[in-house]
Amino acid sequence: MNESEYQDLWATVVQRELNGLEKARLEAWLAAHPDARADWVLDERLSRCLRRLPDIPPSTNFTAQVLHEVGRSSKRRRAQSAPVWRRWVGALTYGWRSAVACGVLALLIGVPYYHVRQREALARSLEALPAISLAEVELWRDFDSINSLPAGPVPSVDLLAEAFK
Repeated sequence: MNESEYQDLWATVVQRELNGLEKARLEAWLAAHPDARADWVLDERLSRCLRRLPDIPPSTNFTAQVLHEVGRSSKRRRAQSAPVWRRWVGALTYGWRSAVACGVLALLIGVPYYHVRQREALARSLEALPAISLAEVELWRDFDSINSLPAGPVPSVDLLAEAFK
C-alpha cells in the first residue's frame, strides 16, 4: 500500500467504518509506518464522533443567503479588479465627493498662483520707489513732518515727494 491508498482509506473512514479488507490493508501500512499510528487513531476517533452527530437541517432561507453572499463577493471582486483611478472616478459620481475634489484642486492651483501674483505686484512697487525718489534715506528720517500732515484726503505721491525736497 502506498501513500495515496492510505489517504483514500482516511477519506473513507471519515464517511463510514472500514470493512475487514480495508482494516487489514491499513494495519499492514501502519506496521510499516509506526509513527503514523497515533495520528490514525486520533483521526479515527474524531471521525467516529462526527458520524454520531445528528444531521442539522439547513435554515429555510439558506439558498437565498448563499446566493446573496455570492453576489456580494463577486461585486467586491469586480470592484477590486478595476484600476484604482477608475474606482476613484466612479466614486466621484456622488455630488459631495466631486465638490470636495474640485475644491481641493482649486486650492492646490489657486493658492500658489495668488502668492506669485502678490510677489510680482510687490516687486513692481519696489522697483517704482527709486523712480519717484522715495527711496532716499534722508526722506524717511523725518517722521515728525509725516505725522504733522493734515488729516483728510491723501495727497498724491508726487506732491508728497515735492514737499520733502
